[in-house]
Amino acid sequence: MTDAPWTEQDRRFMARALGLARRARHRCRPNPMVGAVVVRDGRVLGEGWHRRAGQPHAEPAALAACVEDPRGATMYVTLEPCAPREGKRTPACAPALIEAGIARVVAATLDPHPGVQGRGFAALRAAGVAVEVGLLEHEARKLNDAFAWHVATGRAFTTLKLAMTLDGRIADGRGRSHWITSDPARRVVHTLRSQMDAILVGRATAELDDPSLTVRLSGYRGPQPLRLVLARRGLARPDLRLFTQDPQRTHVFVDPQADWSAPPGVQVHRVGTEPAAVLEALVPLGVQRLLVEGGGRVAGSFLDAGQVQRVWLFYAPRLLVASDARPSVAGASRPLEKALRLQRVSTRRLGPDWLVEGFVADPTERWTHAPP
Repeated sequence: MTDAPWTEQDRRFMARALGLARRARHRCRPNPMVGAVVVRDGRVLGEGWHRRAGQPHAEPAALAACVEDPRGATMYVTLEPCAPREGKRTPACAPALIEAGIARVVAATLDPHPGVQGRGFAALRAAGVAVEVGLLEHEARKLNDAFAWHVATGRAFTTLKLAMTLDGRIADGRGRSHWITSDPARRVVHTLRSQMDAILVGRATAELDDPSLTVRLSGYRGPQPLRLVLARRGLARPDLRLFTQDPQRTHVFVDPQADWSAPPGVQVHRVGTEPAAVLEALVPLGVQRLLVEGGGRVAGSFLDAGQVQRVWLFYAPRLLVASDARPSVAGASRPLEKALRLQRVSTRRLGPDWLVEGFVADPTERWTHAPP
């Protein structure tokens, strides 16, 4: 990473590029979110972001929007401009910047994709373009955590969401959980769902709660996630909303020997319910971001298997104080010294509730620094 003496103006324009990148949320998957701003003498000449997969990347979009010739200008971009590589649907960005005469590129971070990683910066430098890397790097990497994890591992980036009382219970003794948390917390959950390619629950949650597992936000017109159910022997209720509403988006994971026939349109995966097998089965489905919504045994199985990267824990100011209430996580026994320690922890107040967010495995470890 370049240790450049960035100015407040540099920071302001990179923050603007990050804001542009966020506009593509829900829209550009499976590609990363990227924003770019072209500046000369403190004036914005043009700006753009990668709107959808298959459409122009942020850099050519910003060049096309320029109100005057960008020759000699600076481009602020949230991710390394890509170099030519086989299989790309869109033209490479580094050659476009060189042809446009961009004199300086300030990038937040390199591209974690092994087909790009450092090659875009190398092409720019070879053409005489000044390249500085690392401005607002943490913010840029967090924006594309899931993308970085997916290209490095081939597996979905998994977030575990739990809504619980202060004594760690997700339902009472009869399995009732509607509603532990408040409206503000549930709206945030739907925002989280809108960022996902798939939502996963266990058999008990599917049959007791009869969830729809959809994004229900006012004005939301993005894609609805796939709905995944872990049910070793199948499900006993054919009237579930998962089966009667858009059944083609429902996937059920059962044991190889399970004697169960799915309702019409539902996809069945006879690979068992172990997290590693489930994640492997999701690869051909293109699932990059997975949300695990429970219950306790499903949460425990994913944590025990080391297959959770991030957690969103919603706490309501309630105490069930009941020995038969359902625990938030029911995993294997482990001593205190082997407790999972969260990284990059943050908290947020949501009406009467609290959200604790943290990472079990830090996705930034999947990135490497570009050469200076």
